[in-house]
Amino acid sequence: MADLIDEVRARVAALLDLDPGEVAEDAHLPDLGLDSVQLMEIETMLRDAGADVDVADLAEEQTLAAWRALLAH
Repeated sequence: MADLIDEVRARVAALLDLDPGEVAEDAHLPDLGLDSVQLMEIETMLRDAGADVDVADLAEEQTLAAWRALLAH
């Protein structure tokens, strides 16, 4: 799952015009500028990769750490 989170980190960084290194595991992504439309794009990316998540799951706690835990289940 680490590779998928790395892909998510890279996608979030691209959406926000940041370097992936600037997207910390515990960063609250809306504080970095992630909006609801971009969150839906991340949901689509994860679902396309086979993850069983929806936007409500992702919106509950918007950090890479929380998403890593969500994907581990």
